[in-house]
Amino acid sequence: MEKRTYLRITKLLFAESRNGCGKAMKINDICIQMLPAGSGDCIYIEFTNANFRMLIDGGYVKTYQDFLKNFLIKLKKDGKRLNLVIVTHVDDDHINGIKHC
Repeated sequence: MEKRTYLRITKLLFAESRNGCGKAMKINDICIQMLPAGSGDCIYIEFTNANFRMLIDGGYVKTYQDFLKNFLIKLKKDGKRLNLVIVTHVDDDHINGIKHC
């Protein structure tokens, strides 16, 4: 992947993390979705050509209850699964949603 694509992804992630809109963005074969997590983080990234999906942080418990649970159920119904889950650190706004999975 080119350096230019990385910069574009970084800019989009930064913009989306500020508004937490939950809309999916697609750049080449990479789909990025920021799930609403209040002041926390919950980022889903899918590399479609590589059939690889990851979740970075899980937000608060409310994030799991209101968004992440249904998102993961739909993922499973679509025959997909997470290949990697990353917890950046153990603050409540990053880990509690994952603890409820």
